[in-house]
Amino acid sequence: MVCQLAGANLPKLDNNVLTDILRKSRKELQNYNAFFTKLLNTREQLADQEKNNKKYLKAMDRLDEATHAILKKIDTYLLSARSFMKIIGLSSEVFFGPNDAELKQNLAWLFIGCKPGESTGRDISQYLSYATARYRLNLLFEYKEITLFCRAYKGDDAYKDLFFDIFRLHFNEIIEKMKQLALFPDETNIRHLAQSLFETQRLIENFVLEETLLVDEKQDVRDAYVDLIKAIPFESLGPVLEFLENICKVTQDRSREIMAPIRTCLLETCFLTLTQYADQPLAADTVQNEIKKRIHYYAMHYKPQRSFYQTFFPIYVGKRDGSSSIHLSELIQKNKPFAVALLMVFSDSKSMEELLRPDQIANAKTLLEKLKNIS
Repeated sequence: MVCQLAGANLPKLDNNVLTDILRKSRKELQNYNAFFTKLLNTREQLADQEKNNKKYLKAMDRLDEATHAILKKIDTYLLSARSFMKIIGLSSEVFFGPNDAELKQNLAWLFIGCKPGESTGRDISQYLSYATARYRLNLLFEYKEITLFCRAYKGDDAYKDLFFDIFRLHFNEIIEKMKQLALFPDETNIRHLAQSLFETQRLIENFVLEETLLVDEKQDVRDAYVDLIKAIPFESLGPVLEFLENICKVTQDRSREIMAPIRTCLLETCFLTLTQYADQPLAADTVQNEIKKRIHYYAMHYKPQRSFYQTFFPIYVGKRDGSSSIHLSELIQKNKPFAVALLMVFSDSKSMEELLRPDQIANAKTLLEKLKNIS
């Protein structure tokens, strides 16, 4: 602003002035880095002490306060530096000089657990658990400018593997949470999955993960989600499918390619659920309602429901030529009364007139009559 008011362009300022600015700026960051390094070394020394010791707890409280204080100063410094670098067109490596590498090293130590001199090529799980990463990243994201600075890791050969490993750690945690939910479909595990999805989405937004990166890992998450839908009891299907939007965001599935396998899964799992129900002792007065209920649970999430019924029918009930599908034929051999009940549901014109095509309803009625006439 001063240069604009004076009618001068900043690059034309005296080189000595710019050199002096760079020198003082680097000195300021050097001092911050020195204190930051000292704090990290002290924290490392304290880590070997008895954790329940009162002296240890007090020392850690003081260290936490000092760490927050220095991070706040660094964050403020980076804001001013970023504005200045934008004006004069310098990169952080040039502007900060040797301090750039040191700051990256200290931040990686604090927030990722990668100590100086340690190889970043090893498995991140050897020194950083998801719980620890969650705690440290919560701290990191309190500082906007430091977060922006850390984005540079993905372009730095020394840290890019580590940078992407953080995402892999989060994707793997989502998959583990879904496996846990499949085994124990309760509210606690639903909340855990929701929290993990939220934290991964926030990580992607803060670190700006490109859609073309970690494609296999994202696909693993999509596959695990489809497996979860397949494994979950139909009564718990609603809360699980409410995560669809979150899954699309964390896997950066803008075109919603996941919908094709989900629709296939809903069809297959619906019929599997029906056959499992058929294996149970059935009450004649409730079996049709129970069949309708199970089909409805899956159809309501297919969207539109009409497509679900009209796609389900030729695959699992009756083919276009009027014959039974392979699945229905097997069901007839295994449990004829249940097959009759299933056909009675689909041949009910009143309840199916807006869900099935007229020819499909007629087909169901024909198949029902044929089945009743079989001794």
